[in-house]
Amino acid sequence: MSGNSGNGSHFRAFVVGGNDNDRTNLQRAFDSEKADSYMAPVDQEWFDSISDFRVANCQVLFVGREITGNDPESILKRMLKAIPDAPLIIFGGPEDEEYRRRLIGYGAVDCLASGRLRPEFIMRASMRAAEKSKVEPKQNLNLVPLIGSMLLNMSLEGVFAYDMNFRIALWNPRMEQIFGISAMEAVGKSAVEVLPFLEDVEEDELFVAVRQGRTVKPQDRPFVHPKTGRKGLFESSYAPVTNEDGRIVAVLCLFKDVTAMRDNIRAGSQTQIDTPFQKLTENAYTGIPGPMAVASTKAQIVAFNQSRTIENAPIGIWKLDTKFHVTKVNPTVCKQLSKPESEMIGQSFFKLVNSFKEDVFKPVLENGERIHLENHFVHANASRESNPVVWDVAAWPLKGDLDEIVGVCLSTMEVTERRKLIQQREDFVATLVHDLKTPLLGAEKTLESMISGLVGDFDPGQSDVLSMLKRSNQQLLSMVQNLIEFYHYDNKTDDTVFEEVDIAELLMICVDELFALAQQKDIKLAAKFPDGLPLVFADKLGLKRVFINLIDNAIKFSQKGAHVEINAKKKRDHVEIRVRDTGLGIEEIDKAKLFQRFFRGERGKRFAVGTGLGLYLCKKIVTEHKGTIDVISKEGQGSTFVVSLPISR
Repeated sequence: MSGNSGNGSHFRAFVVGGNDNDRTNLQRAFDSEKADSYMAPVDQEWFDSISDFRVANCQVLFVGREITGNDPESILKRMLKAIPDAPLIIFGGPEDEEYRRRLIGYGAVDCLASGRLRPEFIMRASMRAAEKSKVEPKQNLNLVPLIGSMLLNMSLEGVFAYDMNFRIALWNPRMEQIFGISAMEAVGKSAVEVLPFLEDVEEDELFVAVRQGRTVKPQDRPFVHPKTGRKGLFESSYAPVTNEDGRIVAVLCLFKDVTAMRDNIRAGSQTQIDTPFQKLTENAYTGIPGPMAVASTKAQIVAFNQSRTIENAPIGIWKLDTKFHVTKVNPTVCKQLSKPESEMIGQSFFKLVNSFKEDVFKPVLENGERIHLENHFVHANASRESNPVVWDVAAWPLKGDLDEIVGVCLSTMEVTERRKLIQQREDFVATLVHDLKTPLLGAEKTLESMISGLVGDFDPGQSDVLSMLKRSNQQLLSMVQNLIEFYHYDNKTDDTVFEEVDIAELLMICVDELFALAQQKDIKLAAKFPDGLPLVFADKLGLKRVFINLIDNAIKFSQKGAHVEINAKKKRDHVEIRVRDTGLGIEEIDKAKLFQRFFRGERGKRFAVGTGLGLYLCKKIVTEHKGTIDVISKEGQGSTFVVSLPISR
């Protein structure tokens, strides 16, 4: 590492990457301003330079544009995570204002093209970056003594703070108890990465208010402890933290777990009151000391108000006992079924609404599960059987005084008109997609005839163009086929044929179909299964679609010379199939959304065309088989998709 030290310099610059000409221009600018500078060896990787950057106590990091490569967002994220307090300036390359704005949006202070590597531009950007280095990161170190470490550690409220770059600077023990995240895991990270709800629009507006110097208190929020699964509520407040000059340097947040308090209120409000006014007056004051009388009356007022809310709710509310007999309904249910309440009390829900299987709500009673059914066709009574309606239904446990499950609560909302509009839209798109497929198939046959020489000979250049057109046409056909299958499976009836399927034979069929594609990309495609794999009871065409999609993706997102391997084995009462590649891998931020409809990660958009429906269809088909599909992946280390299917019995 070479260096230059001047007297009275305002900052120290560390340079990594860049070509000789750009590095020379930087050095001249530093020399002319007598600024300290350290040049990392040209062949040294940026991540190897981090320790040198820290040892040299530099304030500004200059990064050659070639280091950011084709994925500048990912590289800058890694840099800022490794050295969060280092202002970055990207240098080199041609003038590109759009690219410059993108880099600044990803966290860089500035981006200086080769043509702008003149002393006035370099020093202006450097001083701006150095000022940021002086002011912002050091504020983090002053937060703890400002608030008092003893008070923080003993506080019954969760306390954390983040700086004006949204990085967490403070996290007390109570925060770990509430959210299950330690200070070591939280401090230094982006606040929205640790607490994703801070990214909500409402929270964003609160942050703006705090930056204006106001203390704010939003509505209570639910939370789930990530390690124990415990659900609860917390109330929060946000306040600005200022330095000696009165300038806001951070946001202080207080979180209080109010689950127990809300449960006590809810316990009072769940008291069954058949005649609210009568119950409200009974024993309100007689024989009860003052404070207890007030508390009892408040609980009964809450119960009365809740009862009125249910009565006036625009959705149907049902209470069922443990045998699913109706004990209570609100007026909306009476309208939905065209029956008075007196004809429904004591009746089985499944006789009143005969389009549900009788075991559909058993998990609510047995395990306390919450169930949500969308777009469920209902034959509510004889007059409506020829013209069914569509309901959205939610079910959750009804609990007694000892927190035991004593029944089931249901909400029913008619969504027939919404379903009609959705169906019309889907029918239109499905018809359009089918109509698109016909000319594409015609073009495919024509291109095949031309390439095979049936219409005459072509020179090598023309043949290459025809091959390129054929590949593009095949991509379009694949996208159209995905859309067709998406509408088939999304609007599926129960006419699917299930049969016993030899999974090894089916996988070999898929491998054979895609072998030529793998050869085109010089990718080694291999399949290994033990003898005697058990059969699975399945929709053969549906499973074929799953494996074709997974293997095709593995090939598509792997580079030349990569390996794709398909394995299968028996695991207890399931067959486990793994499709492994040594390709690009999947970014951590994309994993949670990978199986969502129409989702495509940023890397996927850059690397290949598609609809974002393939993995959604895989998930849907595997779930219909009562199986599971998961992904194991690290960025840059390839991916493994794991499908588990129950064995045929």
